Amino acid sequence: MQAQEVGQSGTPNLIDAGQLARNLAIKKATIRAWTRLTEIPRINCGRLVRYDYAAVLEWLRAQRKPEARAAEPRSKRRSKRRRRIAPASSADGSRGNPRAA
Repeated sequence: MQAQEVGQSGTPNLIDAGQLARNLAIKKATIRAWTRLTEIPRINCGRLVRYDYAAVLEWLRAQRKPEARAAEPRSKRRSKRRRRIAPASSADGSRGNPRAA
C-alpha cells in the first residue's frame, strides 16, 4: 500500500514506523534507529511517533551523496614493499648458507 502524500483535508498523511518501513522497503529497526538518532523528520504525539511520508522522502533525497566521478585508471605505482632477492647459488649447489657446511 502506497501512502498518499497529503490527506483529503490538506493535512499531511501521518504513518507509523511499520507503514514507513514497508513503503521504503527497509527494516522497521532501521526506522527506529533513525528515530533514536533524531535524524529522520517525525512528529511525536505523546508516546506515539508518526512520520509525514512526504517529509521523509524529501529528507531521504537530501541524504543522497553526489554521484561519484567515473573511476579513473590508477597509475602504476611501485610497491613500497621490497622484493626479497634469493641468494646466489654456489658452485657446490648449496643456496649460500655458510652454516650449512
